[in-house]
Amino acid sequence: GTPSSHNDKSNARCDSNTSTPITFNTVIFPAPIGATTQAQNVGNEVHKGFEIEASGHLLDNLLLGGNYTYLDRNIYTAGVIATDTPKHKLFVYATWTPVPGLEIVPSVEYDSKRWLQNAFITTTYYRGGDFVLAGLKASYQVLENLQVDAGIRNLFDANYEIEDGYHAAGRSFFADARVSF
Repeated sequence: GTPSSHNDKSNARCDSNTSTPITFNTVIFPAPIGATTQAQNVGNEVHKGFEIEASGHLLDNLLLGGNYTYLDRNIYTAGVIATDTPKHKLFVYATWTPVPGLEIVPSVEYDSKRWLQNAFITTTYYRGGDFVLAGLKASYQVLENLQVDAGIRNLFDANYEIEDGYHAAGRSFFADARVSF
């Protein structure tokens, strides 16, 4: 994620959540049907966690901020593991305004290891690695109602995986314009 601009001097927030969804698991049917998959209900799951967020100005032109998320997921069915989400996630950023209208925003994100389910043998699970991503964005307020942004995601081209068999994008560049009215 990329943070948005804040005009407040400081900000803090903490949320917590507990939920009990029904859990689905993907089942692959063997030949003669072929590589057909189906999501099937496998039982109950409990999610518990919290998120804490804070930001504040270190200097008049320097805002520091970040958030931390903790998520504990448990499935109460033998042989099934909650997948694709890290237990710990941390995001920190700085917004530096060297001149009025220009913001430079470096950011760092950390995701802890997560359980992944093998895409072909759905009863096989393994731990994906933890990873750190860096980003850099520049925003310029051209007019009162026009802002342009440009930046780099995954600045150091980290190789990481958040779902079995699908490596996440390497370094990428973006540019956009926002018009408000």
